[in-house]
Amino acid sequence: MFKRIAAVIMSVLMISAVAFSASAASGINDNEQKLIDAYKSANANGFTFNDYTLNQIEIYFMRDGVDITAEQADQVIAYLNEAVSYFSSTGASSLDALSTQQKQHLLEVVRNGAAVVGLTVNYDAANKLFHVYTADGELVFSDAAVIKTTGADYTPAIITFAVVLMLACAAVVTAKKKGLMQR
Repeated sequence: MFKRIAAVIMSVLMISAVAFSASAASGINDNEQKLIDAYKSANANGFTFNDYTLNQIEIYFMRDGVDITAEQADQVIAYLNEAVSYFSSTGASSLDALSTQQKQHLLEVVRNGAAVVGLTVNYDAANKLFHVYTADGELVFSDAAVIKTTGADYTPAIITFAVVLMLACAAVVTAKKKGLMQR
């Protein structure tokens, strides 16, 4: 009986040592995928959305409670096409090449497109950063430099502890079998 209990305990410890938490998300519906595809294919004078931006769009659409309708998708795509067309007409290949007036017009088009799905776009001119917020004021996108979290990783310590505990349980079982643990 002791062996079975020890085996169950060790199994639970080993599974918990290597298990990773999973986050359930609502998924991406067809309209959201249509928008993602439109953003991926947007190209104005060689200027395209970078992988970071596309990833943030996908992450936003996977959130619970975010469900884009066909009408919203069509409106956002219309604004996206307007922005791409306008940017292409300027002949610029980067946002820095635009005049202040051109940037303002482009920002207004982007804001109108974001408003269709309840988002607000702000531009911090001093730091040259875009921020996108939900109606509740929650930040959902920023083009600020990504800071990767660093710190201690306890996985090796947990696995080592589980192995040592497993060896200790095996030693106890062996000692009991050989009669070494008598009162």
